[in-house]
Amino acid sequence: MDETQKNAKTVSEKIRIIKEASEDKERLQINSALLRMQKIQHSGLFTRFVEIITDYNRSQCDYRECSKARIQRQLEITGRSISTEQQDGLLEQDNPSLQNLFMEPEISKQILLDIQDRDADIKKLETSIKEMHSLFTDMRVLIESQADLTNCIEYNVTNAAVYMESAKTNTKRAPVSCIQAQTCKDSI
Repeated sequence: MDETQKNAKTVSEKIRIIKEASEDKERLQINSALLRMQKIQHSGLFTRFVEIITDYNRSQCDYRECSKARIQRQLEITGRSISTEQQDGLLEQDNPSLQNLFMEPEISKQILLDIQDRDADIKKLETSIKEMHSLFTDMRVLIESQADLTNCIEYNVTNAAVYMESAKTNTKRAPVSCIQAQTCKDSI
């Protein structure tokens, strides 16, 4: 970060020198194409410099927020909480004791075991979900394959009902037909 600030100051100083040179020439009332080019160059460089510094500051703020969120998550995992000011203080200093804040051996081991247990439970749940998916897929295939058979059975049952009605009618007419057939036979 210090190197970046040094580079920014160096670039800013060079841009200032270009501006001063063009202002000196303007005071001397030198009106040339070279002066206009220097002004345009200064303006373009200054605009680009401001954009780069703004992007750098935005990236630095984003990184700081991500670091704060990471520290907060780690503190939540270990069951601790600190104030926002303390978090800012941890971010400002190059503090090797930051790891010590998170890692007490017994607590860390227990947290690790809890996380591993949760991971194992999640993997079991994932396996169960995959098995259920497979089961439902197999059921869908069976239902699709038996759909034609079910349609055929339904067709035959419907036709059987029609044939039964026809048989009932024919059975009711059978005695009458039998009597008529015998009368015909006797007359022959």
